[in-house]
Amino acid sequence: MDWWPNWTARDGGISIDVSGDNAGNISQTFATENGSKYIVSFWLAGNPWGGPTIKTLSVSAGNITDKQFTFDTTGKDISNMGWTEKSFTFTAVGIDTTLIFQSLDGTWYGPAIDLVSVEKAPVPLPSALYLLAPGLFGLVGIKRKYLG
Repeated sequence: MDWWPNWTARDGGISIDVSGDNAGNISQTFATENGSKYIVSFWLAGNPWGGPTIKTLSVSAGNITDKQFTFDTTGKDISNMGWTEKSFTFTAVGIDTTLIFQSLDGTWYGPAIDLVSVEKAPVPLPSALYLLAPGLFGLVGIKRKYLG
């Protein structure tokens, strides 16, 4: 795995080529709530200095064991990396989760990542609440009309 200050990172700082002298990986473990859903977001590009043209990245976390993303470096260079935002949702299967980014390219020139974030997914409201809300607003209107 290599960090590359020579190309333009998505945030203007430093991004990471997940390959190095061969396919590499980077991981971090963090606290989660068992059974809760989380959203992983990150920016993906590819090292434009060498092949393959299509960079392949595998991401694992919780119940997701091999979510694959690809990036085409055709027409890209170090000043125009073509960063694209990617995301996926996983369910925690314990009180700790390890997020793993792994290059599937066996060369020095792999997929690049930047601005990785993980946040708990919002809990959807029950559908009955959507039906209840208009009725409540109607009652407020009736109260104002008759009670002044």
